[in-house]
Amino acid sequence: MALDRGEAAGLCCVAVGVCFSVLAHCIIISLPDVDLFSAITLRYTVQAITSFAGSLGAQQCGYEIKVSGQEGTRHLLVLRAVFFSGALISMWTAMRQIPLGEVTAIVFLNPIICGFLARAVLGEGLGARFALQASASFIGVCLVAFPSEGPSPLKCPTGVVLSFGAAAAFACSQITCRLLPNTSRLVIQVWQDSVTLAVLCAIQLSQGKRIWPSCSADVLIWLFIWSAVGLASSLLLISGFQTAPASIASLLCCIEVPLSFAVQIQFFAEEVTASRILGALLIAGSACVRTCLEMNDQPVTSKGQEEDALQMMMTHSEPIKDVDATAQP
Repeated sequence: MALDRGEAAGLCCVAVGVCFSVLAHCIIISLPDVDLFSAITLRYTVQAITSFAGSLGAQQCGYEIKVSGQEGTRHLLVLRAVFFSGALISMWTAMRQIPLGEVTAIVFLNPIICGFLARAVLGEGLGARFALQASASFIGVCLVAFPSEGPSPLKCPTGVVLSFGAAAAFACSQITCRLLPNTSRLVIQVWQDSVTLAVLCAIQLSQGKRIWPSCSADVLIWLFIWSAVGLASSLLLISGFQTAPASIASLLCCIEVPLSFAVQIQFFAEEVTASRILGALLIAGSACVRTCLEMNDQPVTSKGQEEDALQMMMTHSEPIKDVDATAQP
């Protein structure tokens, strides 16, 4: 599978988005005294307001952005938001029960699931490279989740089940995003944040809890920083999955596994065994090797094609005042 410049730029967005994602995870697990669902509700309140304001601002600047969604895409927008919110809630709940590195490794079975879904739903070719990388990733996850030495995450089966559930939900979310190539990332973000916020508020109210957390000013500042980092990560990942092949982009996300282990060792002083390190290296190494091979297969494109691909990745919508009637679709 050869990549054009737009798809390569999409993979770069995915890689940077993963780094922001790890940073967001570090912030939230460093605040153990904050009620998790209240914190997530605050984050998505901030994100929903910000993304909606951004969409309105883009409309004022002349971009064709329809916040309510285009005809025929609203069900996909809702479906993606439900998958994504379910995955995040499951993953963050699991992080309170088993270590960050173990959760991340299990969740990143999702590229294997995503690859098969991409084949079935999108018709993307997989080939020998996918098979080899998926095998390496699966072995890596097994080494992390079921080590021959040290404590096993299976001592907390709820955390393991939640992690596997998050993996499946993330894969479905990524595939659904690929089905919305002509929808602005801001519109996808608005629907994602709004649906997630509605689900979280319903959960909090059904349990008789406060919708937003009651905490000190310092903690509140960190929660707002967490929200901003999470929003940046989400927008970058949406951009990447809209333009890059889902089977490659999802596997590139595996670099989050070794990053999470590095954070686990450096900042949280948690023990990491040799088998878990080997598993993390298998996951990340196979992802990097395959991505490099795919990018080396990239065909030579004209300057006009390169500019069109980059413009699609950056905006996914043309300003009304700059529409070129001769432009190719």
